[in-house]
Amino acid sequence: MQIKPHWAAMCGALTARACASFVFGMPVALSSMSLLYGVAFGLKIVWIVVTAVFLYDISVHTGQFEILKESVVSITADRRLQVLQVAFCYSTG
Repeated sequence: MQIKPHWAAMCGALTARACASFVFGMPVALSSMSLLYGVAFGLKIVWIVVTAVFLYDISVHTGQFEILKESVVSITADRRLQVLQVAFCYSTG
């Protein structure tokens, strides 16, 4: 039996909320607010992933990804250093 991932995630979240409230004695209002907070935090992550995929698709479609790839390869051919270089470019701090 296969269950779609979004249904499994919803069932898991509701099960965790029910366990928190009825097994561990957490107030229902508090567990519901915690669930909503988790959903809101997850939506921020989903937004970042969707925009990253969208940007990647646009850069591949327009041919700009090949230019980016060639510029990274022109610095070094070592894949490990290329990964470090890209990770450094995307670091936040």
